[in-house]
Amino acid sequence: MSNQGPVTKKILITLDLDMTLFDSRQKRVTWMGGSEKFWLDTFDTIETNAREQGVEVIFTVVTSKECFDDMCSVAATSLRKYLEKFNGMTYRTIKNKEHCLVWDNGSFNFESLQDNSTQYNLNKPNLKTPFIIKQFGNKTKIIEQLARQHNIPINQCIFLDDDWANIRPARNAGIHVVAYDWFYRLYPSKDKHIKQKLDDNKNILLRMVAHITHNIADKAGQLEAEAINRALMAPFHSLFLPSYRSQSRLLEYVPGIELVDKSQKAKVPFRRAKY
Repeated sequence: MSNQGPVTKKILITLDLDMTLFDSRQKRVTWMGGSEKFWLDTFDTIETNAREQGVEVIFTVVTSKECFDDMCSVAATSLRKYLEKFNGMTYRTIKNKEHCLVWDNGSFNFESLQDNSTQYNLNKPNLKTPFIIKQFGNKTKIIEQLARQHNIPINQCIFLDDDWANIRPARNAGIHVVAYDWFYRLYPSKDKHIKQKLDDNKNILLRMVAHITHNIADKAGQLEAEAINRALMAPFHSLFLPSYRSQSRLLEYVPGIELVDKSQKAKVPFRRAKY
């Protein structure tokens, strides 16, 4: 029987911003493919499909930037209904302005979603937030830390990114990766090529989620079957596997004949059952 612990019915999806969700070569904040609706519909479909299998999806953002900028503000606003499920303190209203809790290159801040002028630094090291900004270094360790906060196995994590400096170590760690590196090969290109690639990656992402939810269901079913089997076999263990610690003499059963006391070599009558 398996010695696995309880199955975590959750999937962690970590999103990059620059050149993945957003076209950072544009002067204004522009969603990749030009459509915010495309991404929100994709995430809604993921949540719906996972929920039908009893699986919760946790969304996080891990991006390489110097600070919380306009792109971060748009992302935090548009993705709010997904990110706020991470915990209950991700978003706060402070002085009539909406703020998002962000880990920004070593410190926790409440960043304003209306302007960049308001910032509240929190001198608390053990907070949790789904919005991470880290200028340098690969993102694999951050994803692993986010997964541990929700007890999610690493093989139930999905990572969207365009940079192979982040993609390669994530794959080596066992994280499922959807690569958006193709944008550099297509740019500048016709919109239809970019949109086709986005659709292709959307299908890959949906198949990944379906694969993980299927594995979660299989694990849960296996553990449930093992638990039922143990419960059914428990009464029989006391009949066929008695404890000899409570017996003063060691007895040996000779099938159909007698019980033999091995310590005294004396025959003890064996009473046959009547049918």
